[in-house]
Amino acid sequence: MNTEATEQAPKKKRGCGFWILVVLGVFVGLAVLGSLLPKPTPEEQAALAAQQLKDEQEAAQQEQAEAEAERASAMKVTASELFGAYQANEMAAQKAFEGRLLEVSGTVDGVELDFSDDPVVKLKTQNQFMPVSVYLTDSTKDQAAELRKGQKVTLLCREISEVISMPQLKECTLAP
Repeated sequence: MNTEATEQAPKKKRGCGFWILVVLGVFVGLAVLGSLLPKPTPEEQAALAAQQLKDEQEAAQQEQAEAEAERASAMKVTASELFGAYQANEMAAQKAFEGRLLEVSGTVDGVELDFSDDPVVKLKTQNQFMPVSVYLTDSTKDQAAELRKGQKVTLLCREISEVISMPQLKECTLAP
């Protein structure tokens, strides 16, 4: 008898139906297990909901406290002061403001759209032809539609650069 022929006998392949039955069996097993677990009482459900609400409120308070602490550490400056600093010495102004969180206050001169239809808030300066440009964060861009010419605003900005000696503020949010 040939031993090689018996050793190399083809293995039986399992069809797609077998694996479907395995997966179905797992789901049925999980469903049965879930039905055996005790259900929380209405009092337990209310306590869980109350704890969830408390946790969410604490998280919101923590987030607000962190935002207030961050704002307190921001360098406060007006749009006119920024413009004047860049007009006097771009390099010195860039060194003074770059990499710092800035709390910039000013008067809205207008809201325009850039080449990609993102809003650019223009803040008045001493030169009516050279405003400070403000680019809002993606999550606050819609707020630009609510701004009006002449409105006083305060913004928190994370980046600053310049174009032709005009300050460009980026990653900005409207301060409450």
